[in-house]
Amino acid sequence: MTFAEEHTYAVELRHDELGDLGNGKLTFGGGQQVSAQLSMLSPIPHSEDKYPLGVVRAIDDKGKHYALCGCVAYGLTIYADYLITGEVPDLQFDRVDIRYSDISEWFLQWCSINGTVGDTLTWERLPQHIDTDFVDAGRQFNLTTEYVGTLDHRGEDHILHEHVDFCIQPTAGVITFDEARGKAMQLACLFSILVGHPISILELYLRTTSQDFCGLYFPTFKPVPRDLSNDRFLLSCFIQKHFLDGQWQTILQNFFGSEHRKIRWTRLAGMQRYDDFWEYEALGYVTLLDSYVSHHMGHRKGAVVAPPSRKMRIMEATLEQLAPSLNKALVTSILAAVSRIFSSRPGQSFSQKYEATIAASDVDVIRIINISDEDFQLIKKVRNNVAHGNEIGLDDDELQQIHVVVRRIELLLTYWAFVDFGLSKIDFLKGLNNPFSRLRRLTNVNAKHLARVTKTAEFFQVSSQVFGALSSQKGIAAFACFLEGPNGEIEFSDHFMQMQRDWQKARRTGMFTADQIFGVSLDAVRHVNHMYIECGEETLEFHGTYVFNQSMLNPA
Repeated sequence: MTFAEEHTYAVELRHDELGDLGNGKLTFGGGQQVSAQLSMLSPIPHSEDKYPLGVVRAIDDKGKHYALCGCVAYGLTIYADYLITGEVPDLQFDRVDIRYSDISEWFLQWCSINGTVGDTLTWERLPQHIDTDFVDAGRQFNLTTEYVGTLDHRGEDHILHEHVDFCIQPTAGVITFDEARGKAMQLACLFSILVGHPISILELYLRTTSQDFCGLYFPTFKPVPRDLSNDRFLLSCFIQKHFLDGQWQTILQNFFGSEHRKIRWTRLAGMQRYDDFWEYEALGYVTLLDSYVSHHMGHRKGAVVAPPSRKMRIMEATLEQLAPSLNKALVTSILAAVSRIFSSRPGQSFSQKYEATIAASDVDVIRIINISDEDFQLIKKVRNNVAHGNEIGLDDDELQQIHVVVRRIELLLTYWAFVDFGLSKIDFLKGLNNPFSRLRRLTNVNAKHLARVTKTAEFFQVSSQVFGALSSQKGIAAFACFLEGPNGEIEFSDHFMQMQRDWQKARRTGMFTADQIFGVSLDAVRHVNHMYIECGEETLEFHGTYVFNQSMLNPA
């Protein structure tokens, strides 16, 4: 039974105190509320007032048992918070096992099956499992992961299924329904932020204190559909699982202890599911940004601000007009009292809180995310107009830019979430360095500074004369050839560039090394995948470049 499936059964209903409740129709699954429609003959009072029932048990026409927990009746309909599948006399549980959408692929991506079908198959590169403790609301829990594999035989085919279960249990005592639901949904929130994709609950099982398992259902989000015809999902994930191995104790303890978890991180994960009018998406992300920077700044207040002097002068003139007999000292005392009463200590503005929070964040990361002052003013303008029901009033360029800015805000909040989880700047940049991830593709980050910080490109400084000459060259952005001097100075090589063009024109097949193409020793040339040539603020970008060590080349 998966959470996404919708189920409707004809059932017989029974209550421990009220006895037989008659026949009814049980409906659950697909994100909808658990409900049971009763017949007119049911002994439950047929009023529109809420009638608490606690636990109601049901059995369908095939003999399958259900327990509806947290029930209330309105008229002829019972609504339940939770549904248990199976005959469970004692509703006491000590563990919850959760299967999520999509995350098993992320978890098992490096696993391979080698061998010969019909002989022996061997699973290799199985993932490092999670086994760690965390504390939430004063209770200690243990989280482990378990590999689950099944083999079905259908006609001539054997169908292998694999997934990973996430198992949570308190180190002492039982786990309640609310705890099981809360931990399952919060863990989905954590994974959603880490991978940059909405993760949903597919199946959930509770283990009884007698070590039996039964299914648990409650209404929650449906899985977000995705294209299963290609393998792009793993490429689009923000951070890969192996980058986090060895850090799960830190991540879980920080996440479950975070002041942001229940509000800001839950909403950040939830916004990944939004797929509707863009104005409300912008409003949602800016509201989240405002919430985060406000929390970061705490309750700091600005200086006391007195009433405007112009209004105080009007007040003084009015007093003199209404009561000319008042002496100057009394007027002064009245004005001082009015000033004290109407003085205020305003909090900082959104802009001030944002700027202070940015100033406290990592300089490199902020520069890479690349939210300019103009971007911030644009998103504030949109937020204010949407919130007040005004016309958006954006020109064509602003309409294009606003979508990029919204994604940058999502990226910035994701960075702050990573920091809150106890992850490092390097961990975050490992995710951002993936050019296929959704947050990288849609944000137009400062790729040059990202490459500089992560050391994934080489940088060379040249004079304005050399830069001008390079700028005038056509068709050298890829596979260009350069000479590097003893002090790291660099210059374009027409000679080797022409050799490469001649080689390409010859249309040779197969793999070739640089020494074969250029006739130099391998020590004299290196292949640079990505490089920048800079002159002040100006930059040229190159890919697949050959750089020759001038001192190791034979003199002409």
